[in-house]
This record gives sequence, structure tokens and C-alpha cells, in this order.
Amino acid sequence: MDRLVPNHTILAPPPTYQDWLNAADVIRSCFSLNRPKAELANLTHDVLIALTARTLHAELWSRDKDFKLICQTIGVLLLDH
Repeated sequence: MDRLVPNHTILAPPPTYQDWLNAADVIRSCFSLNRPKAELANLTHDVLIALTARTLHAELWSRDKDFKLICQTIGVLLLDH
């Protein structure tokens, strides 16, 4: 196992039930639910990534416009340069 996961690797915990509920709240408040299901699934992943960053007190780096709104909503620093 040591060869598969180097000591310097940070593994984030998997999303909790509360993370999924929080993701749904963020999507409901920020985005139209009239989007295609595939797009809503991608938004869910984006929100879960941002929630994990918030839990880890980490910044995100992205130029995605959805991440900008998500990060503003949940208070995560977004580095977009």
C-alpha cells in the first residue's frame, strides 16, 4: 500500500451525506434547475470539490465561470490566473 499512496499525498475524505445536501442547496441557490441532467451532475461535482476545498482550508484554481459563482457563494478563495 505504501507504494500506491506516497506519504506526501493528501487524501481528502469522501463527501458526507451533509456535503451532498449542501451541494444541492448551493446548486438550487446559484443555478437554474432547467439545465440538462448531465450539466447538473457536473455542477454537483464542482460544488463537492469546492466544499472539500473549504473543509481543507485550501484555494481552488480554475477559470470555469461556474466555479467563480460557487466559490463566492461558499466562501472559498478562487485563483483564476
